Amino acid sequence: MKKFKYLGAAMLLALVACKTNAVSSVTWKADGKIANNAGQQKQLSITGVYDSLDYEGITFLAGFKIAKDGTNYPQLVSADESLTNIKYWDMEKIPSDIFVYQKAVHMADMDGSVYKLEKGQWQLAATTFPPESQVVYSDNNTDIILCYPASPLKNVMRESGCKSLENKWKLDFVWITQQPKLCGNQLFVLEELESSSVLKKVDIKTGKVVFSEEIRKHADDICSL
Repeated sequence: MKKFKYLGAAMLLALVACKTNAVSSVTWKADGKIANNAGQQKQLSITGVYDSLDYEGITFLAGFKIAKDGTNYPQLVSADESLTNIKYWDMEKIPSDIFVYQKAVHMADMDGSVYKLEKGQWQLAATTFPPESQVVYSDNNTDIILCYPASPLKNVMRESGCKSLENKWKLDFVWITQQPKLCGNQLFVLEELESSSVLKKVDIKTGKVVFSEEIRKHADDICSL
């Protein structure tokens, strides 16, 4: 396993991991405390929890296990609603996102490698994503829309934008901190320019921009723009 400094890893993930803790059978906190609807609680052996997925009664969480020497190891954890069946997986690289594709749980790491959960083990999948990709839409079956940020470092050049795997569309635009988000039945993206930003609303089936407007105001939730 690779070792990570927790502060550096947490700052990196804060740029790309923007999921909220959706309604699920298990709720969680960043320090690794989880609870179910019956009021039962449990302390996981991870902290710095930053991402979650609730699928078919199982909650998956991404965080870090802190070793005695203070180094941090990325881990994935799954917990059922009773909090009695908890599994841990040590990961070589930091998970960027957990998502459902083709009716199976998948994970993409920060470098873009994709893994599928099969028979309790994470198996490397044939597909790859751009670095730090986030899945912003999944129909749990054949389609996902993933978005991938530009690097905040000026000397690092890489592709940035969003694409749909099933409908084969792709949008190239620069975003770094404002992750695109599904708002209703449209994808809202904020193209970050030098002096301003351009809000675009995208049809998720065709990938066509149906609305575009330059804005100068900031909003914590892109759907409110």
